[in-house]
Amino acid sequence: MKLIADKVRVSRTGIVVSIIAITATWAQTGQAQANTGGVYGGVFAGVGSSSNDAVKQMGMAHRPVGPLYVNAAGDPESTSARIGGIHVGYEWAVDWAIKPAVELEGFYLGNTQRGQLVNPTPEIDDHRFRDTFPMDMGVLLINSVWSHSFAQGRITPYAGIGAGTAVISISGADSTQLNPAEPGINHFNSNPDATASTLAVQAKLGLRGRLTDTLDWFAEYRHLRLRSTNYTFGSTVYDSHVPTSPWNVNLGDMEYNLGTVGVRYAF
Repeated sequence: MKLIADKVRVSRTGIVVSIIAITATWAQTGQAQANTGGVYGGVFAGVGSSSNDAVKQMGMAHRPVGPLYVNAAGDPESTSARIGGIHVGYEWAVDWAIKPAVELEGFYLGNTQRGQLVNPTPEIDDHRFRDTFPMDMGVLLINSVWSHSFAQGRITPYAGIGAGTAVISISGADSTQLNPAEPGINHFNSNPDATASTLAVQAKLGLRGRLTDTLDWFAEYRHLRLRSTNYTFGSTVYDSHVPTSPWNVNLGDMEYNLGTVGVRYAF
């Protein structure tokens, strides 16, 4: 019996030593990998929604009885958005709990703004328009990213902020008068396209996981804000409609809540 007990104690001791050795190896490996740093690149895609400030439309209709001034405004609806892009970054190989990185990021953002605008004029009761602005946007940002690894570097939450520029291209804009109703009349018809650029800022939170020594997956939430932009669309040109001036449109600050997933490769 004593011999059996001694063997059991030896076996238990061997198991404990083995576990300690394996844990130490994992920790060293994870720490070495977590501190590797260097250049990386990634691709991502996702969807989201918009939450934007007021839209304004300004112009004038040249009526035979005198001009009708339009200074209409309204809040746009929340609409869906789609995003896809790439980034290239550099992570510093520092022995800190929080590791810094810098990224150059570019992505496409597609969205359509819609809303009803009311023109407060004593000449027409409830003068109302329905405006639609299909938008294709290119966004270029420089991000500062900070990350902290867990589970021997296999799971890494991170946070980042960025700033840059966005180019917004509107194609096929439409402004339909709802009251008095003018079916089939787009008030921007002579030129429904316009482009503007603006300041873009974002904040993001993400989680990254290791697939291989050089390849990671990631999932993140982004809040993107674009400053207000101004556009000029063509005048209303129809045989059945009085002529108008060109139309000036102001889109207020645009905010997007976005979810993305992607992969990152360490060079």
